[in-house]
Amino acid sequence: MTNAWCRRFSRLYLDLVILITLAFPNRDASRRAQLMVTGSHELVPGPPQRDGVGPWRGSCTAPACLDGAVRVGVVGTLVALTACAGCAIHAGSDEHTPMSTPVRPVIFGCAGPVLTEEERRFFTATRPCGFILFKRNCEDVAQLKALVASMREVIDDPLAPIFIDQEGGRVLRMKRPVWWQAPASGLIGKLADRDVDAGVALARDTGRAIGAQLGEVGVNVNFAPCLDVVFPYTHDAIGDRAFHSDPRIIAALGRAYIDGMAEFGVQGALKHLPGHGRARLDSHYDLPVIEVGMDELALDLAPFVALNDLPWGIVSHLLFPALDPTEPATTSGKIIADVVRGRIGFQGLLVTDDISMKALKAPVEVSSTKALAAGCDIVCHCNGQMAEMAPIGDAIAPMSEDLARRFEVIRAPVVMAPFTQIADLAADIDRRAATLSA
Repeated sequence: MTNAWCRRFSRLYLDLVILITLAFPNRDASRRAQLMVTGSHELVPGPPQRDGVGPWRGSCTAPACLDGAVRVGVVGTLVALTACAGCAIHAGSDEHTPMSTPVRPVIFGCAGPVLTEEERRFFTATRPCGFILFKRNCEDVAQLKALVASMREVIDDPLAPIFIDQEGGRVLRMKRPVWWQAPASGLIGKLADRDVDAGVALARDTGRAIGAQLGEVGVNVNFAPCLDVVFPYTHDAIGDRAFHSDPRIIAALGRAYIDGMAEFGVQGALKHLPGHGRARLDSHYDLPVIEVGMDELALDLAPFVALNDLPWGIVSHLLFPALDPTEPATTSGKIIADVVRGRIGFQGLLVTDDISMKALKAPVEVSSTKALAAGCDIVCHCNGQMAEMAPIGDAIAPMSEDLARRFEVIRAPVVMAPFTQIADLAADIDRRAATLSA
């Protein structure tokens, strides 16, 4: 039986199951309330799960698949999988053939607001697992939606993670006057000094607004917020990007911010593992050396431990001589195994900070392979320069079966609703933030 006939049979089977379940509806209304499917094949996640993703990880987001699964209840998973086999969203058409190129554990950027023909050929041949956006890629809503769609199309993955650093304050890739500007995390921390509950509420609302902003253009992972502990000497490279000096307040504000984004299907990340607050240098340009042992570092690790259930984490280029005298955290098997996976307990996907940052002195392809060998799951390369991306693509092997399985279940769709729907919330955030910066 051809694939086309299989898909047609699956659709007929799903229609029959739905007719039966309409006659005998599932009485568990709470299950139905977890999901709401829009007319444009996007999924609104239910209450945020403690693994940082929605309740249908890696599943098809087409209405027939999801609605059928909700109505069938116990056999929902079977119906969703059956529906997905014939889903036009995943199948594209009867002639669609899935790309045979294996996925590589690397995230790439691109040079401008559209993919060039050279980039298209390279990404199709290399097949990175996702892409990251910067200011150079973000001109307006329609352009950015089209770019994100083309990124997913060129690697044949409708749920490919598209990453961005949309933290708030001075670290924003989608900027005014086109996009609303979220307040800096440090400003939210100032409110928490006055009233912790009010700070948590502002963090959650800020996360919601950022989630809506990103969801509108199809971005599903925000490398935010910064969970670094602030010290009196913390370098300006972190500064007000971090919430606070108290790990308990950082954890509370970070959780609220991430839960807010999750309402729109946008995932957050642990950043910057295992803690950038003590660094006295900017790792974009130099390698910070942090002279503390594990006992002192426990303070820095506390926010990460509290949020260790997040799906993504970023490990930074920081040297801790007491833990590993020769290798920075990014390429240190000891720090990744003993600290990130051990003391912090993080089991999600571990991504390198930008592998082209000047803190790492080796060629980017060498640093990339060392990071993966040390225990990082995915390399992130940001500058979009083909002269660096090509050797990385050549050096990195395809994902292992285990990593591919973990990657598959972590991906999630977003809610692509107009940001104007929460314009009043954004205006209210601006009013609250203005009282803090006055």
